[in-house]
Amino acid sequence: MNTMNRRSLTAGYSIVELAIAVSILALIFGFLGMTGSANSKAFRSGISQAHVESQIESAMQRVVAELRVAGRSTFAPALAPGAGTSSLAYAQALDLVDGEVVWSPMRRLAFEYAPQDPNDGVDNNHNGLVDEGRLVLTVDVGTPDERRVVLTNWVPELLEGELPAAGDDNLNGLVDEPGFCIQRVADSAGEALVVRLSLQRRDANGSPLNKTIESRVRVRN
Repeated sequence: MNTMNRRSLTAGYSIVELAIAVSILALIFGFLGMTGSANSKAFRSGISQAHVESQIESAMQRVVAELRVAGRSTFAPALAPGAGTSSLAYAQALDLVDGEVVWSPMRRLAFEYAPQDPNDGVDNNHNGLVDEGRLVLTVDVGTPDERRVVLTNWVPELLEGELPAAGDDNLNGLVDEPGFCIQRVADSAGEALVVRLSLQRRDANGSPLNKTIESRVRVRN
């Protein structure tokens, strides 16, 4: 009788211990699952951020390379000092022959609304962004060889920090400028073009990502 009671008591303790062990394991695995999910979200967000940074750096490098050999006398619009534009046509200096500059056919850098999200105040492509645009380089403008290159998508309708119809919110001398803009400035070193570019998108978790970059390019005569 005593032996049976001892066996029953031992078996009972084993079941309790097993239940406790299972509970502890469930808590551990639950914690690991939550941690893994958080790490996965952070990883996806980090990848998206790196992509935006790479994209904006690449686009700005191309813009600076384009404008570095552009002639001020070829600008359209001409741009008075302090003025800005989101679309600039220009020719590039190709050579110098007998003291005369040989110019390329006209080229243009411009902000354009994305075809899938026209300028209508609606998120037409359902990506969480309204009226987004892109930065487009057009070469050989107005010739049979004219072609267009999209340097980057995800360009917002307004530069980061700018609010619609609310003045010069980001204090750069321009009002309601788009996510890509070029401003002609004068300083002690001469004249330059200040190029500003913002990118905006959603990461894999749906959170907004914003990145803005600015470069200054000295202009030729």
